[in-house]
Amino acid sequence: MKVSRADFLKVCAGALVGAGTGARSPFADAVLYATAPAARFDWTSVSAALFRPHVNTRFTLRTSEGSTQTLVLDRIAERSCGGGFEQLSLVFRSASSGAADGIHTIRHSTLGEFDAFVARIGAPRDRAHFYEICFTRRQGT
Repeated sequence: MKVSRADFLKVCAGALVGAGTGARSPFADAVLYATAPAARFDWTSVSAALFRPHVNTRFTLRTSEGSTQTLVLDRIAERSCGGGFEQLSLVFRSASSGAADGIHTIRHSTLGEFDAFVARIGAPRDRAHFYEICFTRRQGT
């Protein structure tokens, strides 16, 4: 399929305008991610069991500025933190140190996408940088 330069620029401009307004346009997401839009993440299903099958799979981190970075789920840590609460930590590795600590959009081809606070942890090892996302919830919910 041949696309003219003018049509290409119109599509890109429309996608960028939609992304810049904070509006969630499926078309803009498809252009920015070069894939179909992901389903929204179901927060009620957060558990280690949900993420365990996805260890060593790729996630995409998108910053509020629109840059992206590939993360690989490295490991999952579960712990009880007292007071009837439990904590789940997802530790990711990346070849890039591009993302600063903050709230970013995380996307996975199976799990969908969600916004979470992502923090860099530890010193780089073997050219890998590590990031963590923590979930805390009341036990049994």
